[in-house]
Amino acid sequence: MFCPQGHCLCRTLQNLSTQTWNDLQEAEQYNSPMYEETITQNLSLKLNRQHSNQTRVHMFKKHQETLNGADWVWLFYDKNRCLEFRVIVQAKRLYSTGSYDAFKIEQPDKMLRYSQVVDAVPVYALYNYPRARGAIYPIQRPHWTSWVRGIDHARDYGVSLVHAKLVKALGQDGKDARKMLDRAFPWWLPFCNCGLIHIGGDPLQQIAMTFSEPFGVTEGYREPATLRQLSGATEQWLNGNPDAIYGLENEFLNPDIVRDTRQDEHGFRPSFIMATEVSEAE
Repeated sequence: MFCPQGHCLCRTLQNLSTQTWNDLQEAEQYNSPMYEETITQNLSLKLNRQHSNQTRVHMFKKHQETLNGADWVWLFYDKNRCLEFRVIVQAKRLYSTGSYDAFKIEQPDKMLRYSQVVDAVPVYALYNYPRARGAIYPIQRPHWTSWVRGIDHARDYGVSLVHAKLVKALGQDGKDARKMLDRAFPWWLPFCNCGLIHIGGDPLQQIAMTFSEPFGVTEGYREPATLRQLSGATEQWLNGNPDAIYGLENEFLNPDIVRDTRQDEHGFRPSFIMATEVSEAE
């Protein structure tokens, strides 16, 4: 798919999905492997660079202590209404085996516990490349594909998202690319204003709906899509208060919700937070 709207978030994410697809392919070709941390940092940099007017990133000072450099928080907000929607992300890349070899069965539960405390939707970001082609094309897509025009290239799934509850239900099959991608959707989909037939209303609420009720999820996994007031620390950070980062770090790295990763390497400990402004103008 290629978004026709020009410089919009949807199109940028589509381009980054294609770049990830190509980069991972070339990394294997030249025997120069890319890991989740590198891919995540590149995506964050490029998104921040191309949408600097609506994107802010804070690298948690305590990130040096973590073994989970691909864990991050993605915050979507409407500054005028002081509303936010939180997503926590754990990245997994496809290996040359055609599987997500670094997946650990303990991780979804830990993500879910963390997400409940900070009031966020937990998702996996899957970084894919042509090794996944055989897992993508045979799949019977969930009902949301009828809402979207133009998903006709495997590279649309270069960066894909899947709800942690669905990953938990897979158990050890979380390494299986076919089963994971059968439950995933392209990461640009929540921001698509050209391919969804149900567009209209509040764009922040649309994002929340797409993440909270991921397409194809069985009824038992559905959750209400709720927006929350910006936390005090987050609002101050977005307003440029340099002291706000201490409150921000305490909010997401509080010892009560994050165990020391030296003891728990499978726990969720974000290395950075990225805030993306969403408004009617977007």
